[in-house]
Amino acid sequence: MLIALTFAPCVASAQFVPIDPQERLIEIDESQFRQMIFPNSPSQESFEKSMESRLKLQLEAILQAGALTPAQRSKLELAGRGDIHSFIRTVDSMQDEYLGKRLSNQEYMEFHQKTQPLRGEAVALLSTRESLLQKVIPSTLSSEHLAAYTQQQRDRMRRRYRAAVKSTLVLLNTQLPLTADQRTKFEDLILEKTTPSMDWNDEPLQNYFVLYHIAKIPEADLRPIFDEQELKVIQRLQQRGRGYAAALKRQGLLPDSEE
Repeated sequence: MLIALTFAPCVASAQFVPIDPQERLIEIDESQFRQMIFPNSPSQESFEKSMESRLKLQLEAILQAGALTPAQRSKLELAGRGDIHSFIRTVDSMQDEYLGKRLSNQEYMEFHQKTQPLRGEAVALLSTRESLLQKVIPSTLSSEHLAAYTQQQRDRMRRRYRAAVKSTLVLLNTQLPLTADQRTKFEDLILEKTTPSMDWNDEPLQNYFVLYHIAKIPEADLRPIFDEQELKVIQRLQQRGRGYAAALKRQGLLPDSEE
């Protein structure tokens, strides 16, 4: 059930090297290291290919909102590839620091804490406000083109968010059985009262994303739809949703400014 799910880091099993009965040191090989950073890709090469595909899709979305000159397209492509290459360099630097070393349990935990932000950055590499691509877009497009593209992205995000809301309510049905009328009203309320501040690219976490936003809805807005028993279930879900904020930020699915 959804409520039982927790955020668990997708950490590859490391190789334990016994030193003495009191302590075991942990050695991470290159394959394990890459799996920690690129959880949805079997290798760095496949990650780079997926990022290139994502960059191509973003450029196509910009083209749908208006024409690009060769110089504009080249500038955007260079910015996107700059984001990808900068991230890979950061990963390589961390690999040089840790690969082949035997880490104590404490050192391994410190290493794992360092990989968490990189995993989140890998998910939202080209879409965060901090990315070079997103910084370059406003200065590259005309004001008319930028306005059309911005509206297009907002509409796209709302469509994806509506689909995620529908999916989440279906999963919640075992804990919160709703009539068709209740489900429609609840869906409309969620879309009315919550607006994601950024897009996301991690479909497996979309239900956590929606529950986080459901937690923001005031009880007064829920009462016209649900009875007291149903409200108690929703309050538990809201409590669970609020607890997802830190994990969603680590995965790059919420801005750091989000409360």
